[in-house]
Amino acid sequence: MRARTALPEHPGGTRWRLSLPGRTGTLDLNRWQGRVWFSLVSTRAGSWAETVAEELSPGRR
Repeated sequence: MRARTALPEHPGGTRWRLSLPGRTGTLDLNRWQGRVWFSLVSTRAGSWAETVAEELSPGRR
């Protein structure tokens, strides 16, 4: 985990910024009012982050 911050657009929410040592890319994991979702920002995208977000998406199963 690279950072844990508040979600400015969702008061009371939390964002965890995840990264892998030695790999490019960042995956944001967000939680607010019982909801959880991933965010990928194009300027911080890496193939591993896109793969993880896709694999863990609800419609994937």
